[in-house]
Amino acid sequence: MRGQRLSGIDAALLRAEHPTNPLTVTGVLMFASPLGFEPLVQTIETRLLHIDRFHQRAVEDPQEPGHFYWQEEPEIDLDYHLKRTALPEPGDQAALQALVSHLASTQLDFTHPLWQFHLVEHYGSGSALICRLHHSIADGVALVQVLLSLTDLQPGDSVAVVEQPQPAGRETGAPAAGASAGAGGSRPGIGRRAARGLAQWGTPLLLHPRSTLRLARTRAADLLALGTGAAATLGALLLYEPDPKTPLRGALTGRKHAVWSAPVPLPEVKLIGRRLGGTVNDVLITALTGALRRYLLDHGVVLKDIRLRAIVPVNMRSGEGGQNIGNDLALVFLPLPMDVADPVAGLAEVKRGMDDLKGSLEPLVTKGLFQLLGVVPRPLQDALISFFGSKATALITNVPGPGEPLYVAGAPLDAIMGWAPQTGGVGLGISILSYAGQVRLGVLVDEEIVPDPEAIVAGFEAEVETLLAAAAGRPEPTSLKDILANLDRTLETIDSILAQGSEQ
Repeated sequence: MRGQRLSGIDAALLRAEHPTNPLTVTGVLMFASPLGFEPLVQTIETRLLHIDRFHQRAVEDPQEPGHFYWQEEPEIDLDYHLKRTALPEPGDQAALQALVSHLASTQLDFTHPLWQFHLVEHYGSGSALICRLHHSIADGVALVQVLLSLTDLQPGDSVAVVEQPQPAGRETGAPAAGASAGAGGSRPGIGRRAARGLAQWGTPLLLHPRSTLRLARTRAADLLALGTGAAATLGALLLYEPDPKTPLRGALTGRKHAVWSAPVPLPEVKLIGRRLGGTVNDVLITALTGALRRYLLDHGVVLKDIRLRAIVPVNMRSGEGGQNIGNDLALVFLPLPMDVADPVAGLAEVKRGMDDLKGSLEPLVTKGLFQLLGVVPRPLQDALISFFGSKATALITNVPGPGEPLYVAGAPLDAIMGWAPQTGGVGLGISILSYAGQVRLGVLVDEEIVPDPEAIVAGFEAEVETLLAAAAGRPEPTSLKDILANLDRTLETIDSILAQGSEQ
C-alpha cells in the first residue's frame, strides 16, 4: 500500500546514498552480561515493529523519478532484520570495532525496510547489539529515542508496546522556529512570517512531474522570507573557502574504521567547564580539537593560522517534538581553533564560536537548503552537497543519552556508542555520546584517509587529562546559591549588631 511521501530532508538523505558512503546511522549497545536472543526478538516485535518506518520501505515513484514514498511491506522478514553472530576470540573491544567497521561499510538492502540489528554474542562476558538505520528514516536524536524504546529501568519490567513515534514535521512535532539542540523556543529577531514558513517545511511533499521547479522556487522564497539576515548568512556560507588539504581529508573508498574511547566521567567534564568557563559541549569539543591538533602535528602539518571547520547537526525539534521519528535537523559550520596550542585559550575560542552560532540564523538557513535539496534534480543535489562538504573536514555529533542505567530484555546496558554517516566528501565522523554519567568519543572514518583513528581517540583522552589538570589549579567559582547564603549570613550579623546597639 502506497503511503506518505518522503519529506524534503528525508528524500535528500535517501538520494545521497552512495556505495562508497552508505547513509546509515550506526549504533552499538554494549552489555555487561549476555543478552538473550529470544527475549530480544520479543522486545523488537512488541516495541519496534509497530512503528511505521520499521514495516515500510522507500520506493521510487515510477511516474516521478527521483521522488519517493513509504510503502507498506506485507511481511517483515526478521531473519534479515535481526542477525545473530559471535565475535572470534578473544571477543574484546578490538574485535567488536572490526565488526562495526565492516557493517558501517555495508549498504542496507533497499528491497527491505531500511534497518537491521546484529546481536553479537561472546563480547567479553556479555553481548553487544549493533543497530543500523538508514538516515532517511531518522536522525541521531530520533535514533536514540528509538533505541531507548527498547530499554527498561528495571531488569524485570514487562515488555509492553510503547507509543508510536510520529514522523518529524507533523503538527504534533512541528519544530519551533530556531529550536536548537536541547532547547525549544524561537530565536530573537525572527518574524512570525518566517516562523510559519519554517514550520511548514516539515510537511509531506505532494509533488507532480511539472511542479518540481515551482516547488524549488517556493522553497527558495521561503528562505528569502527570513529577510536580509538570512541572505547575508547564506552569502557567507557560499563564500567560505574550502578547508585546507590535510591528512584528515581525502578521497573516499567506502572502507570504514570505527573506534571509541574509554569512558570519561561526566562530573569531571562538568568540573572543567565550571572552573575554566564553558559548557559540557564546549569542553568536549575543545578536547576533540586538541586531539585533531595532535594528530596533524604528528603527521608533520604546520598549524600556523590553520582553522578547520566541522559540520555540526542541530536538532530543530521543539521540546515536545523529541519523540518524533524522521529528520528534523539543520547544520552549522563550527570553526576549530587548530592553531591555538594552550587548551584553556582553546576552550575560550571554542566557546566563542559556539556562542556565535547559537545566536545566528545559520541553522534556519541550512534547514531551508536541506529541504530544497530534496526537490531539486539529483545531479544538482549532489553538486550542492559536494560544494558544502568541501567547506569542512569533519562531521561532529553530540547526542546526550539517558543519565540512569538501563536494561534491554533483562540485560544491563553498559555503554552506548553511535555515529551519523558523512557525506559530501567528508570522511571523518566524530560522535560524542553520554550515558549513565559517562561520556565516550567515537571515531568513524574512511580507513584510506585516517588509517590510525586510535591516535585521535588517545589524543582526546590526553586532552581531557590536560584540561582537568588545568582546572585543578583554579578555584571553584562561587555559585548563586553560595552568594545568597553569604548575603543571608551577612544580614543576620547586621541585624544582631543593630539589636545589641539598641539594647545599649
